[in-house]
Amino acid sequence: MPEERNQQRDKPQPARDRTGQRSGQPQQRGRRGPLRTRSPAVVLDVVFEEGLLFFELQNRDSVPVTNVVTSFNRSVLAPDGATDLTQLRIFQKVSFLASGKILRVFVDSAAGYFARRQPNTLRVELSWNRGGINMTTIVSHDLRIYRDLPFVVGRGEAARRGVALTDQTNQRRR
Repeated sequence: MPEERNQQRDKPQPARDRTGQRSGQPQQRGRRGPLRTRSPAVVLDVVFEEGLLFFELQNRDSVPVTNVVTSFNRSVLAPDGATDLTQLRIFQKVSFLASGKILRVFVDSAAGYFARRQPNTLRVELSWNRGGINMTTIVSHDLRIYRDLPFVVGRGEAARRGVALTDQTNQRRR
């Protein structure tokens, strides 16, 4: 039996943050300290779509959550260079976030974001209430992965440019 204990001790341990909790894992705050669940119900994701960057605040849980607060470790400026996106009301407090709801905020084009020397990495702390239990998670994003990704100009980009696209398949059927 002592050998089994040593084998378990020698197994690689998951990454932990400075509080000793597993990085990226939501924590429930109970009477006896933090409790962990398997995956975060609420996340802030960075989405790259057709050369554009978005923040998406998502409730991946099967139940609504309340009092969602998002805190960033660094400011992110909008394309106008003056508006701090991290201070938008959507990140200060969302009183109710329905199950499956995704709130999307335009950040900038990837080229514009990096040309304006915006942060390469972000650390985001999210807190929310699920059925009377306060939860929190920390998500880290390395935006450098989007710096030189190629992309195809699609329907969304063409519409922004005023270019009319047609669906050749549907026209042939008519």
